[in-house]
Amino acid sequence: MSAENTARATRTPSHGVGKLAAPFPLGKSGTPAGKPKEIREVVALARTYTEEAVHGLAKIARDTKKTPAVARVMAWNSLLDRAWGKPIQPTFHAFDARANAAPIDLDLLTEEQREVLADILLLTGQPEAPLIEGETPATEPAAISRR
Repeated sequence: MSAENTARATRTPSHGVGKLAAPFPLGKSGTPAGKPKEIREVVALARTYTEEAVHGLAKIARDTKKTPAVARVMAWNSLLDRAWGKPIQPTFHAFDARANAAPIDLDLLTEEQREVLADILLLTGQPEAPLIEGETPATEPAAISRR
């Protein structure tokens, strides 16, 4: 390994904790020969059963008399996953806007803006204190009550 590669492989990361050390020279694969021979052999053997496995899954999926519905659904899902790939799973992040929200100076809002905000709070199930001084909290959105 050249001096430059050694320096890059053991440089201190930007966060300053620990050392980055590659177990093998930079630019070289950790497994240059690929998967071990034993694993390749098992994969090849399993692939010889692909057609039989698909037919078996189809048989299970179609057997409405002996096979429980749960097993049939799982078989159909397996067939669809193999044919079309697994569906993309959306990721959702829990977010509470109120946790880090800065307080709103309601004096800066116009009366119309306060009514809209009150409607939003009411529609989202978060009725708050009256936004317009001297008003009681609304029980239905202003936009609906004006119709």
